[in-house]
Formats: sequence, structure tokens, C-alpha cells
Amino acid sequence: MYRILFVALVAVLGTNSVQAAVLAPQRPSQTVRVSSSGAICGVGLAVDTMRVPGALDVPIAIPAGQVLVLTRVLISGGSVPNTKGTGRLAVQGGSFVAGIDLGSADMYGFIGGDDSFSPGVVIRSSEVPLCAVIDGGFGAGTVLRVEGWGYFAKDK
Repeated sequence: MYRILFVALVAVLGTNSVQAAVLAPQRPSQTVRVSSSGAICGVGLAVDTMRVPGALDVPIAIPAGQVLVLTRVLISGGSVPNTKGTGRLAVQGGSFVAGIDLGSADMYGFIGGDDSFSPGVVIRSSEVPLCAVIDGGFGAGTVLRVEGWGYFAKDK
């Protein structure tokens, strides 16, 4: 439904790209869904909660010696009608993690999209919570929903 045009990784690509075969989850308890509690981060929405199999939403906590590998992210929200936008996931106040082309907002201002990352985007415990924002030529939009899916893997 949505066109996905690009994915950008953190500036130091070598430290944040991984090989899927090496880090693929070995058991269901390693899989995780991340989302927002509704907390604000600058002009965006904080990605600060996670749900692991059999649990409720809890604050993101990456186990010691592990990383979170995001394999899919969805960002949606509101902006100026009929304008193009980009969803951006970043470390709060710092590094750019990934970008998602959201296409154009409809006549009511709704804009959204999702993208899969292969082999995945590595997030370390020092990089959470993340911040999701919507950017465009019009300025910042309002993020209403952000979700991501991935798994825990051993840090190299």
C-alpha cells in the first residue's frame, strides 16, 4: 500500500549492520515488539516500551551482552495535507538510525508507512529510548503511532 524508497543506517555503518544468519533469533523469547508509551521526545514520540512473548508492555531493557535488532518499523501520524514526508527513527538527541519514505499525506493530513530492514538495524542499550519523528518540506508532523519488531541477539 505504501511506497518504500529508502533505508538509512547509522553513520558508522560497520558497527550497526549485521548478518541475519549470525544473529537470527534462536527461540521465541528473543523476539520483541517495541512501541511508545505516549511520551514525547522533542518533536517526536519516544519509542520506549517493549513487549516480549507472554508479557505486557514494559520499559525497553536490552539484556546485558545483547543488542536489539530491529527488522521492521511502522510510523504514522498527521501532517500538512497533500505533502510528502519521511519517518525518521533516531537516538534521542543524537544519531540517525533509519528512515522510511511515508509518501504523501492524504487530503486530511494522514501519513504513514512501514519498512523492513534486512539484515536488521542494531540498537544498543545506550541508544534507547529511540525517538520517532515525521519530517517533510513543511516542517515536523505529529507522530501518532510507532511500532517496531525485532529480536535480541548476542552483542559482538
